[in-house]
Amino acid sequence: MGKFTSTIWKNFFYYLGTKKIKFNIKKRDLPKNGINIFLANPKNPVEEKLIESALYHSGIPIQFANKKVIGITKASDLSISDLKTGNFLLHIKDYRHNESGHLQALEEVLSHAGKEKIPLTLTPLFLWWHPRRVLEYLTIKIINLTQSVSLIRILGKEFLKKNLVLKILETLTLDEKLIAEFNENELTVYAEDWIDQFFARQSREKKLIFGERSKSPEFVLDWILKLPEFKELFKNLSHSEAKKAKKDMAKIVSEIDGRPQPFMIRIFVTILEKVLRVLFSGFSISKDDLAKISDLSKKNTLIFVPNHQSNFDFPTIFYLLYKNHLATPFIAAGINMNFWPLGPILRRCGAFFLRRKFSDDDLYLLIFKNYINFLVTHKFNIEFYFEGGRSRTGKLLPPRYGMLSWILESSLYQGKYPVVFLPLCIQYEQVMEGAQYVRELKGEKKEKESFFTFVKAARVFRRRFGGVSVSLGSEIYLDQHTENLLDRESLSKGKKREILQKLAFEIGHEINKVREVNMISLISLCLLDCPEGELSQDELTDYIKNEIDYLQQINAPLEKKLINSFELVLSDSLYELAKLKVIQRNSENNKLFVPFEKRGIATYYKNTILHFFCVDEILELGKDSYQSALDLFNLLKYDFYFHKKVKKEITGELGQQKKERKLAGRSIFYILETYYHGLSILNETKPINLPKENSKLPSFFKKELKKRASEKLVTLPESQFMSAFEGLTEIGKGHRDQLYPQEKITSTLKILQTLKDNYSFKRIDG
Repeated sequence: MGKFTSTIWKNFFYYLGTKKIKFNIKKRDLPKNGINIFLANPKNPVEEKLIESALYHSGIPIQFANKKVIGITKASDLSISDLKTGNFLLHIKDYRHNESGHLQALEEVLSHAGKEKIPLTLTPLFLWWHPRRVLEYLTIKIINLTQSVSLIRILGKEFLKKNLVLKILETLTLDEKLIAEFNENELTVYAEDWIDQFFARQSREKKLIFGERSKSPEFVLDWILKLPEFKELFKNLSHSEAKKAKKDMAKIVSEIDGRPQPFMIRIFVTILEKVLRVLFSGFSISKDDLAKISDLSKKNTLIFVPNHQSNFDFPTIFYLLYKNHLATPFIAAGINMNFWPLGPILRRCGAFFLRRKFSDDDLYLLIFKNYINFLVTHKFNIEFYFEGGRSRTGKLLPPRYGMLSWILESSLYQGKYPVVFLPLCIQYEQVMEGAQYVRELKGEKKEKESFFTFVKAARVFRRRFGGVSVSLGSEIYLDQHTENLLDRESLSKGKKREILQKLAFEIGHEINKVREVNMISLISLCLLDCPEGELSQDELTDYIKNEIDYLQQINAPLEKKLINSFELVLSDSLYELAKLKVIQRNSENNKLFVPFEKRGIATYYKNTILHFFCVDEILELGKDSYQSALDLFNLLKYDFYFHKKVKKEITGELGQQKKERKLAGRSIFYILETYYHGLSILNETKPINLPKENSKLPSFFKKELKKRASEKLVTLPESQFMSAFEGLTEIGKGHRDQLYPQEKITSTLKILQTLKDNYSFKRIDG
């Protein structure tokens, strides 16, 4: 029998020189009876001491170990027969070599437990250095090179908390009765098998942090060329034509491909952390959301689907994942972002680039679809924005189905691949591009991204933009939408369209459901929609509290500080909005109002929470007629991701308790006014005179709405540019192609005319 060293560590804190360095390790459900074997894989004595110190300071006693622990003043040898209950720490240096005698030690413990019928469990420990900054990375290299405990002692616990991942993994129960029946050879095989499983588990945990190992463009191209559709493509080509085709394909793959490099990611995060902390006052994502991402990524390919409000969406999500030791995904980015120096940096952080238009390039489309196929089948996590671009209005844009379609097809490639969509809502107190969005909606052309616009953007460092929160909606398993399909060949066009629509709707609904309500949005909503046009601070407070009561009744997510520190948050938000001149005070009565030239940006903030009120608005505006309410619902279905129960609420099939709102029936008026003028334009225009190309319809409506605004026919200024052109475009297409009847336009106009006549609005000229 072997000898084991007692590790009752009276002077254990000398390992790291201080008791102040502590680790918070979740003990999970560690067994209280029998023998529990902790399996650890330290690379050097420093890591051994860190593991032992973590267990000690977390109150987990270790009674035995397979290696003598340096630094113990009193060590006594105990026989294996003394091992009845307690924790046994087994340091495994390398499963290919037996330098620490770990295999023999494990065999003897297993044999002893089997003979004595002692309950036996295995608990893997995972330790990994994960520095986020370049300097920390170099410091860790020095620590491991010199194996200096003194250096860790100097750096202290903050350094370890930021850069060391240390987990107690799930405890596994062994069958001691089965072990008792093994002969010597079988016990050796059994012990080796568990050590192999331990290293496989270590590998899985590492992938949670770093993700799957990226492949070279040459590997990607070679994989794509082996696909049946490309073999068919090359079958009828001559040698010279095939050579040219491969060269063209290599260029396209090189243009698309993301090539994440750990060292470049560290450099990027080092810079990014400084930038984000200058621009924003704080970041929040719940621990539960992070734990869910970690758990789901163990067995699935994750597809992160955030809303798109700002160019800082990707950096914020990227930073929060990396900071919390989670693998960063491959990110779908527009080719417009591939300019020097940003493009090469983003590519080396995992961005892959997509052309905005490629309908006339069949080869590019085929390669891009199969690049997505490559990522999904090789279990790389992906992030893309299903709206297609940044929302200029604050509301979720209608979905774009391209990426969703390609991911759906890829998940069915040669069978089924486990794919989970994670809807993410990113919310800013103040969006930095807000003023630019309003100018673009008024007709100003979007400035093309380039090195010079990148340099010009440095002026944003003059101010801060408040806090940023990221919330995770309920996960969506693609299997639940494709349950009867076995492979890509069984996916018909009709079924595909049905799955994509349901999937996009569910993603949008989940994003809206978790979008947090903040004070700036509430102030904007109340000042824009109040019939008085201006409010004293006390009147504004009453309006806001009324809205909060309503939001609490429908279980909308509110910022915690909105409830806990209402007065302070209100005061701070009013100060910020006044500084930006979004709100002003009337010099005569000291009341607050939104000046006309700032109603656009205030509407943006209001729109971020408008979806919480849209059903209440429809019920209020259509209260005299179910048909009127249904017509409004059908009109607004292009602008909101309505939940499944809305129609039943409107028709009265579903009992809905009346929730009192002072502003009921006023919040969506500006959208309805846009539709009123849009339908009036269609009523006055012959179908034959409408643009033949669908892409030109939004410009047509924008031009005509400007004419009406110049004739002072528009009540609210935001109605002429914060408009729902998607809905008008769909109606315009139907009217032009004689699929949207004239009678429908006339009846809807009557409803909207009545609402317009009843709307009261006090104009304040700042």
